[in-house]
Amino acid sequence: MWTGHTSKDGAVYDKSCILNDGFVPAGQVFLAQPVAGPPPKTPAQVAYDALKKITVAEPVLHVAPAKDAVVGSPVWLWFDANPDTVGPLSSTLEGVGFKVTTTVTLAEVVWNVDDGPTGDKQVQHFSCKDAGNPFSAQGAPTCSHVFTESSARMKDKAYTLSVTLKWHVSARSTDGTAIDMTDFDWWPTYTNAVLSVPVNEVQVLN
Repeated sequence: MWTGHTSKDGAVYDKSCILNDGFVPAGQVFLAQPVAGPPPKTPAQVAYDALKKITVAEPVLHVAPAKDAVVGSPVWLWFDANPDTVGPLSSTLEGVGFKVTTTVTLAEVVWNVDDGPTGDKQVQHFSCKDAGNPFSAQGAPTCSHVFTESSARMKDKAYTLSVTLKWHVSARSTDGTAIDMTDFDWWPTYTNAVLSVPVNEVQVLN
């Protein structure tokens, strides 16, 4: 009655027919899912479910100089890099007769800089390849931004910076088969990852 299947593939059900005398047994049959039940999820659907189980920690943003930034001088930007913020991170879920592991890998760091005066909502975007390197007096930034105007006309006399992380998503079943996640990228939302950067303008007299 299992017809070559195992309990991992489905189950054996008792069949009954409704007659005038009530339910009459009609033998047994193997089914991959209960009668009238939803079809089993595909590996891709299980992969998306596994993605929902992945939690990326909200990045803690840093800037240098934090209070004495000046027009025309690069400002260092970075956030604390650890496995919870830069990955890769994975989650595994079981489907009918298979398991799927979904993995997210940090692909791009997009910084959003409010460079417009109050009310204009002019936001610039630029990308960095990674979390950036912490400030060092002897080093050079791998992620930076140059302000072209002072923040005197901005709200609270400071520019607002936030970050968006682009994650590449991949998935494989337990037998190593890759699941097609083509052109699918993940952009989780961070609500508290915000910096306020006052920028001064230096006047030079000759």
